[in-house]
Amino acid sequence: MKLDKSERTFNDVETNEKFSLYINPENHNFHLISEGSEKHAKGTEVNGFYICAHSPIAIKINGSKVIDLPTGTFYNLKENETITHKKYCGFKRFTKVKD
Repeated sequence: MKLDKSERTFNDVETNEKFSLYINPENHNFHLISEGSEKHAKGTEVNGFYICAHSPIAIKINGSKVIDLPTGTFYNLKENETITHKKYCGFKRFTKVKD
């Protein structure tokens, strides 16, 4: 599978590690891949994530755990975690994420 590297990078909101954004030209899926760090070997890919590309957002995990994502960050989903709600900066209420 050939991936095209974009000019964008995102930091893991929990570890602050930097990952490069790659795009699959065939299906336009996004991939976050490490350029190498103390914790991750070069080429390590994040399996599940939620990116905050343009505007700060808060997400709810499994209906309760709230994660704030500043612009330029992502949340690395753990096993058995699902994003159930989201709230953009400036809004009062969370909205349910559709499957």
